[in-house]
Amino acid sequence: MYAIDMVGFGFTDKLFSFDNPQLLRVNHIWDFMQLMCIDEASFIGNSFGGGFILSIASENNPVLKIKKIITVSGGGPLDPSAFEILNNYDCTEEYMKKILDLLYMHHSKEIKPNGRMKIGKNGLSAMFDEFLNYIRI
Repeated sequence: MYAIDMVGFGFTDKLFSFDNPQLLRVNHIWDFMQLMCIDEASFIGNSFGGGFILSIASENNPVLKIKKIITVSGGGPLDPSAFEILNNYDCTEEYMKKILDLLYMHHSKEIKPNGRMKIGKNGLSAMFDEFLNYIRI
């Protein structure tokens, strides 16, 4: 397993391409895969990284050979008002539950207009409560 930073993030050089920023990042990953003799890979991406790998995978002929994708909040929230909630995180458990309810969705058998349904109190925030109880033991 390799955990590489995308160009412009983490410990990479702070490069940016005004012509085609996505191509710069794709080339960075492709070059790494070539150097390490990796033909096909599974990817995990959070936030921007998740949206990035999903956009690559959605192309007709993806440049990267993608085996599997795991994404956490890939692409960010769809509702622009959500950024106010995300940008004002106060480090409390209650606020974290608010963020989890905002960001995480699951597919529902009952199809909503956008094909998804938010997880309510019995969903992710309840799992978060269980996790907090577990780590406090």
